[in-house]
Amino acid sequence: MENKNSLGVYVSDNTAMVVTAVGHGSSWRIVNSFKVFSHGANQDSDQQATSTALQCSDIAEKLVERKVNFRDAAVAIDGSFFTQHNVHSQFTDAKQIRQTVKFDAEEVLAADVLEKAIAYNINHIGNSGSELAIFTTQRPELKDLLADLQDNKVDPLAMEPDSICLGRFAKAFLRDKKHKSQDTLIVLMSEAKCYFVLPSGTKRTPETRTFLVGKSDRTQMLARQIPLTLTACSHEIDVKNVEIADTTNSVDVDVLKDKLGFEIDSISLTEKLRDLGATELDDPLGIAIALGSAMSIASVQSQRVDFRQDFMPYQGKREAMLSMFKVVSVCLSLVLILFAIYFQMQVSKNNKNTKDLKAKLYNDAVRIVPKSRLRGKESVVNILKRELRAIKDQKSGKLGLESGSIEAKLNSIFEVINATPKGAGLKIQSIDISSRTMRIIGSSTSQANTLKFFDEIKKHTQLIIDERFTKTVGGTNNFRVTMKPATN
Repeated sequence: MENKNSLGVYVSDNTAMVVTAVGHGSSWRIVNSFKVFSHGANQDSDQQATSTALQCSDIAEKLVERKVNFRDAAVAIDGSFFTQHNVHSQFTDAKQIRQTVKFDAEEVLAADVLEKAIAYNINHIGNSGSELAIFTTQRPELKDLLADLQDNKVDPLAMEPDSICLGRFAKAFLRDKKHKSQDTLIVLMSEAKCYFVLPSGTKRTPETRTFLVGKSDRTQMLARQIPLTLTACSHEIDVKNVEIADTTNSVDVDVLKDKLGFEIDSISLTEKLRDLGATELDDPLGIAIALGSAMSIASVQSQRVDFRQDFMPYQGKREAMLSMFKVVSVCLSLVLILFAIYFQMQVSKNNKNTKDLKAKLYNDAVRIVPKSRLRGKESVVNILKRELRAIKDQKSGKLGLESGSIEAKLNSIFEVINATPKGAGLKIQSIDISSRTMRIIGSSTSQANTLKFFDEIKKHTQLIIDERFTKTVGGTNNFRVTMKPATN
């Protein structure tokens, strides 16, 4: 079965909260959660980098120890790592805002942003442009953190500000159903921080504000900060309700309600997380932020406020595999090309050797085969096959005189001469052989002996007498006989 768990990691200076959850939209269930502590405080940059690496290693060990499996991961960055600036952009189109946001950041920072990682959230779009929340952090630090996570087999899909992740969680789980999201302000407080999640549309990432809190009266602090936040907001917000999730239980809701005139409700963040399946609730705000980070995996990219998109966009498993396959394919192609070149060289070399060998064999063959029987640039194999066949036929008697072979004609003439009785005194003066006829001139001791020679010619199956002449002079019978090959 496919693993559908999402991993959310909330990284701060001293701790890292890890949550695995499964779900989508506002239907999520926490599968596992745990906290990892850093290996020291008040460290210099090199020690801090080592501590972060060890922290990531501890996260990986805990995941293995608890047998936690996950499909994708996301990271929430603590506010101590970044700064937030509210900026006005003259553009309303998302693509134009994305192309110009770095120039807006340079203006507000009055510095070069090459060493900065930038993320932004569109808080509001109006007739005169857009109101942006721009988050900036040191790019090298974020690269080191990403490298440490990847070394421990955690490759986050997104790296977002903690306030954005908490806003995503609050929007999904903390808004009272009897209140509209467009008129409800959510306040979340821990020992050291306070988060405001301002009203937002159903499809927009909530606008947030974060600030540190001390040990002063928190009720009075909220009575001051809430009106200031609403007044300083770049666009008009009609807040009617305030929901407060105070993990320290130090806010007097009734006093705050009298001072502000809003309907104010207290929310138990611990109970909400317990309902979602959390069991280790010593840091409920950290769990909420880590869960909000995990929830970003199910969000569309346009709803993420992602630092990583600025300096090292997430490729994803499929894209990473495709990239690897492309590299492997190129390497294999180069190897195949090299093999092809090598084999082509070997074939060319063998062809040259074969050509040289054929030439040598041909030169040797033409030395032993009469030129009259050569047929142009005939192959050596064919020449030798033909000669071998002729020799076999001649030995077996299958080679007829009509084939034009001089050896065969001479062989037939010698057979006739040898068959003539020795007492006939046969003497051969000349033998003439042409392509069509054979002529013998000679003598014998008498005409009767000459006729015996003619009889042997008649008996031969390959010879036919064409013309003959005899004349007796002084006890010697001279003769001339012309023959032609017999046709079978």
